[in-house]
Parts: sequence; structure tokens; C-alpha cells
Amino acid sequence: MSYVDKSLGQTAQDEFAKLLLDPVEASEHEDIYYHWDIKGVFPDLSGERLRFDVKELKPWSREKRVFPIELQNVSGSTGWLYGKADCIAYMHPTSFTVVWRHNLVALVEMMMKTDGVSLKNYVTEKSQWVPLGDGPPEKQIYRRLKWDRDDRVVMLHADDMWSISSARPPQRVGPLILSEINQKRLTRLRSKDS
Repeated sequence: MSYVDKSLGQTAQDEFAKLLLDPVEASEHEDIYYHWDIKGVFPDLSGERLRFDVKELKPWSREKRVFPIELQNVSGSTGWLYGKADCIAYMHPTSFTVVWRHNLVALVEMMMKTDGVSLKNYVTEKSQWVPLGDGPPEKQIYRRLKWDRDDRVVMLHADDMWSISSARPPQRVGPLILSEINQKRLTRLRSKDS
């Protein structure tokens, strides 16, 4: 039996496929185990054939201006953040936010390290959860343990996600750029407190 309901997120994949040259859908095995949905050439990026994991932002994510990031999936295995996709594409009502997955990994890991967040720290009550970079470390990862799901998810603020959204050729995010992103994030958090 498959854990993947192919009808979920299919609209996002279909819409993103329209933006690609020569789109090819992932097999069920590639989707489940390698965490990518479609490959093709996205003209705004490198001009190369890339693998994309396509996500549809739910209304509450758009409302709160956050992007969900799966560190560990429901079966306790590696989440899509550490999959084989080159890029992650989030669908909005009228557009997509596309980020290089390796840049997203660098940003999330830097923020988790800065804030002392560990996979061992999590909340199971969604009402207590806070986005990455806000509040105590033990409330920045959400786990659905009460539904027997072994996943770990963090939410990234839209401003943090957009700081790495890309229409450039693939470049690793270096320490200097991460430092700049972290400084902007700290400035934003300080302005909230004022």
C-alpha cells in the first residue's frame, strides 16, 4: 500500500509543470524515497534539467506568512529537506517561490544552530508551536506524535525564505551570506520587540 495520495498536491505539480521545458514526472519510488516530483528546465534558473519538489502552501501558511519545512517524514525517515530535489517550489495562489534546496538546508541548519533547536526538542500541540527563530527552542519544531506520526517540521518565516529565493545559477550559500541573512533576521526580531 502506498503512503502517497497522488491526488494531493497534484494541482501544484501540474501548474508548475506548465513553467518547465520538457517536464517529466517522478516515479512513485522517486517521489517517496528521493523526495522530488518533477524534473525539467526552469528558464529562470540555470538552464539545466533540474529536479523539483513541489509544495502547495495551505491557507493557514499563507495567512501566517510561513513555509513548512520537513526535517523528518511521518515514518521517521529523512524528510524532503534532505531529499534529492535540486529545488523546492512552493505554490502561491498566483505564483511560485523557488529555492535551491542546498541553500534552504544551509539556512535552516544555521537558524537551528543559532537558536539551539534540536530534533529532540518539539511540541505536539500546534497551538504552542512557533516558527523557526521565534521563542524557546522546544517550541520551534512541531511533531504530530498524538497521531502516531514520527515527523519533525519547522516553519520558516516568509522573509527568511524569500532571502534565499532564487532565479540565479546554483551557488552555495557561504558563511558571509548566512551571516548577512542572520543579521537581517535579528534586526527584524528586534523591531518586533520594540
